[in-house]
Amino acid sequence: GAGLSRLHRQPAKHFGFSSDNYCGATPQANTLDSNGYQFFAQKRILALASSCLEQGLLQAELMTKLDRIAESLPQWIPEMPAVLIHGDLWSGNIHCCEDGAPALVDPAAYWGWAEADLAMTRLFGGFPAEFYDSYRANSALAEDWEQRIPLYNLYHLLNHLLLFGGSYLDSVADIADCYSRQIR
Repeated sequence: GAGLSRLHRQPAKHFGFSSDNYCGATPQANTLDSNGYQFFAQKRILALASSCLEQGLLQAELMTKLDRIAESLPQWIPEMPAVLIHGDLWSGNIHCCEDGAPALVDPAAYWGWAEADLAMTRLFGGFPAEFYDSYRANSALAEDWEQRIPLYNLYHLLNHLLLFGGSYLDSVADIADCYSRQIR
């Protein structure tokens, strides 16, 4: 947790990255943008949702909900600076060095919201409580960050829908239903 908090203290003026890369096998566009909401909406949620729609993996009604959610991100996500994030942080992308120190592998790095990185750690079971305690002790993590986990993980669930098919559709639809009911 302390090491990740150090990574997340690397600030940037823009969201995105100097070059495009991949999240798993999926191309990830990183065109620089000074607006984090616009970046996350266009380059993360809607980019993958559009690909899923084109491949027949989700219906137009769900796409409409995702469009509305993307437009409403400021309703749920507070303003935060862009920081360097791993981008695909799950337990399979953390290895242990000979000296016991953790090593992060297979990044989908970009300048984004630190909370988005932390949300991914919860997608497939989470990390030990000590990880989050250590992160919290070394950062200014918002008390309510966990409320936004499903919203951030829409990106990764859409990516898994695109890569692995329909078994992820219900998770995407459930999150879209929940957030679309909250739109003011």
